[in-house]
Amino acid sequence: MTRTLLAALALAATSCAAGAGGAGGGSFRPEALPADPVALTYRTTDEIEKVQKQLDARAQEMAREKAKEVQRARPAPGSIAGIRESFEARATENAGSDLLAHLALYIIPDERTLPADFAAKGDKPVAWSPDHQRLLLVSERAGEAQLFEWNRQSDAVTQLTRGEDTVLDGCYGPKGEIAYALGTQLAQTAEGVAGGMRVFVRIPGSEPRAITPGPLDTAPAWSPTEPLLVYQGRGKSGVDEILALDPYAPGAPRYLANGRTPVFTPDGKWVVYSARTGKGWKVFKVRPDGSGKQYIAGGAMQEVEPAVSRDGKWLLFTGYYEAKPHETDLMVRPFAGGKDRKLDFDDKPHRTTW
Repeated sequence: MTRTLLAALALAATSCAAGAGGAGGGSFRPEALPADPVALTYRTTDEIEKVQKQLDARAQEMAREKAKEVQRARPAPGSIAGIRESFEARATENAGSDLLAHLALYIIPDERTLPADFAAKGDKPVAWSPDHQRLLLVSERAGEAQLFEWNRQSDAVTQLTRGEDTVLDGCYGPKGEIAYALGTQLAQTAEGVAGGMRVFVRIPGSEPRAITPGPLDTAPAWSPTEPLLVYQGRGKSGVDEILALDPYAPGAPRYLANGRTPVFTPDGKWVVYSARTGKGWKVFKVRPDGSGKQYIAGGAMQEVEPAVSRDGKWLLFTGYYEAKPHETDLMVRPFAGGKDRKLDFDDKPHRTTW
C-alpha cells in the first residue's frame, strides 16, 4: 500500500466534508457518522450470481439424495452426527458470503471504499482492537485458516495462530488478550460430545487454553469493562444461543438469549446480537447479566452481523430481504432506534466490523 491507503485513512479520520451521495433513507446524513473505517468482505453482483448457481446446484443434489432415503432417522441435536449435520448446514448457509470474498475498508462520512492491499482474497475481518489500530483477520494464506493481525500504523501483517486446526473467528480483550474459535476433532465421552468448535483464550504470558465446552461455540466478544466474554453456542434444542462466562475463571456458561454474532457496545453496558423472530432476523440488545432484552427498532429488512460504532451512537448491520438473501446492503441506524439508512456501497457486503 501502502502509503496511499495509510494517507487515505488519515485523511478520512479528520475529514467529514463529503455529501450524502446516493445513500437513501434515514433523517441523518452519512457525514454525521464516525470516520473509523468499517472492515468488511464483499462480492460483486457477477460473483454473487455465480455462487448462487453453485448453491442451487448443491441444493438440488441434496434434495435428490434425501429423495432416495425413504426413511431417515434424524440424528439427535447433541450427537456427533447431529453436530456434523448442523455444521454442514451452516457452512452451506454461509457459502455465499464467505467463499473467496474481497476485503475492503469503507469510510462512511466520505462514502468511500478503500482497497485493502494488505489482505488476500478470501480473508475475513473479525474484530478491530479497542484503539482501532489493529485488525484481526482469518486467512488461509498459511494453508489452514489461521488468525492474522494487520497493523494500521506499520502496515505489517502478523500471523498470530498456527496449527492444523481451523480458526473460525476471534476478538481482542481490553488488556492484550485474544479469544478465538477453533475447530477441533469431535469425540464422544460419557458426559456427551467433546471437542468441535470451541473458544480458546490467549492471555499475554500464558499458553492458549479452551474455555468453552463446545461443540458449536463461535463468535467470541470480550467486554471492554469487566472480565466477561460472550459467544455464540448451540443449545440442546439445536437453537443458537448467546452465552457468557469469565474468561479468566471459566465455569459453566450463563445463558443470555437466543441469537447469533454478539458484540459489546463500547461502554460494555449492552450485548448486541441478531436473533430470529416471527419477522425474520432482527438486531437486539441485552444487558451482560441477561436482563433488559429489547429490539433496537428499525425497518423491515432482515438484520444480521451487527456492529456498533466506537462512540456507541450508531448500529451497522448487513440488511437484505428474505426472498433475496444474497442481495445485501450496508445499513446504519441510530443505536437508540429509528429509521435505517442504506449506505452508498455498490457491492454486496458481509462480515462487517466497525
